[in-house]
Formats: sequence, structure tokens, C-alpha cells
Amino acid sequence: MSNKNKAILWEELNWKDIEKLTTRMKMVIIPIGSCEQHGPHLPLGTDTIDCYEVAKIPYFLMYNHAFLFFAIPLARPQKSG
Repeated sequence: MSNKNKAILWEELNWKDIEKLTTRMKMVIIPIGSCEQHGPHLPLGTDTIDCYEVAKIPYFLMYNHAFLFFAIPLARPQKSG
């Protein structure tokens, strides 16, 4: 597999690696998805997982010009039913 198909993920880097990469990469893609119930057949993180997968499309189109940050799940406490 070529390096072009390998994502550069913040969660796998240390701060020195990120410092070096920020000299050439000026954009960060931050996927944000909700964390909520979707019934008994899907996990709570369905929307977060989906938004991360969708965020990979522009990331690979802008390879070497952007970071792909890890997906941030958002949840609002509420009562179901």
C-alpha cells in the first residue's frame, strides 16, 4: 500500500510529529457526529462512525495538505421515550 492511502491520524502521533507536519499542512478536518440511540440493532456511535468515514473523502483528496482529526462524538443528555 502506498503512503498516499495511509491516513495521518493525530491520535497516532506525538507532539513532535505534529509540530513537523504543521509546517506543510495548514488545514484540519474535524469530523463531529452525534452519539445517540438508533434502536437495539445499531451502536450509539453510528453517526460518529459515519461522519469519520465521510470525512476521509476530502482528506484523501487533499492528502499532504490536511490532517484528519479523530471523530468527536457529541451527546446531549435527554430522557428517551
